[in-house]
Amino acid sequence: LALTDVVLAADADGDGWEEACAGLPLDHMGRGPGDDPNFFRAAYAAGVAARKLVR
Repeated sequence: LALTDVVLAADADGDGWEEACAGLPLDHMGRGPGDDPNFFRAAYAAGVAARKLVR
């Protein structure tokens, strides 16, 4: 429910996250990319979208 128009600031799907993050020590609550790849893909997509906003 929104009282105004909803605007999407940027689109990002997370493609390429594994290559972009290769070699980084990724860990979230004791789980790595092999345990929860969707979490890390979403985090990468959020970062890509945020970067588009500041460029």
